[in-house]
Amino acid sequence: MKYTKNYQLNQWDAADRVLREDFNTDNRKVDTALAAVQAACPWSKLAEITTDTETTQIDMDLSAYDLTRYQQLNLYLSCGDGSNATQLQLRCNGLTEGYAIHHDNGNDPYTCDYLCLVDYLNKSDAPGYSKICLYPGRVIMGTWEGAAFPSVKRFRATHHYSCGVLSLAAQDLHTLNLAVYKRDETMAPGTSVLVYGIHR
Repeated sequence: MKYTKNYQLNQWDAADRVLREDFNTDNRKVDTALAAVQAACPWSKLAEITTDTETTQIDMDLSAYDLTRYQQLNLYLSCGDGSNATQLQLRCNGLTEGYAIHHDNGNDPYTCDYLCLVDYLNKSDAPGYSKICLYPGRVIMGTWEGAAFPSVKRFRATHHYSCGVLSLAAQDLHTLNLAVYKRDETMAPGTSVLVYGIHR
C-alpha cells in the first residue's frame, strides 16, 4: 500500500484490496488535520449580513460570543449599488450617548452620539467600502478606514486621527449598529458587513 506524503492517506493501486477500515482511518486523519488547522487560525467569522432591502441601519448581534476572548474585531463594510450614504456611524448596543471623541491635536475631547464615523463612502474618488478595527489597549490611526477597539474596560475607535471612547466592558457589548449619519441617506440592497475576530 502507498501513502500520501503529508498525512499518510491511502493511495490505492488497481490491484490493491480496498477496505472500509482504510477509508475510516483516512477520514480520522483528515478530520484531525482540519481541526488542527482551525485551532491554529487566529481569525473567526462572527457575523455576516447582506441586506436584501433598502435600510438606514444594520444591527450585528454578537451576544453569542465571549468578546473578552478576542484581541481584535474587524468590520468590513461594502455599500450596495445605488446606496447614497456618504457617512455611517458605528454605535454599541444601540446607545446614542456616552461617547467622547479625542483628537491628537491637543484639543479638549467632545461628546457625540457615535463611537466611530465611517466617512467618504460613495464618493467619486473613494472605493465605497471601509474597514473598522476594534482591539484593546492601543489606537491605530486610519486614513479613510475607521478603526475601533474593544477592551475589557472600554471601546475605542479612531477616524482621521481621532479616538472615540465609550466606557463599556467587552463582555457587555452585545450588538454593533451601523446607521446612516444623514437622515435623507440610505444603504441599498446588497450592502454587506462582515465581522471577524482575532483570538487572544
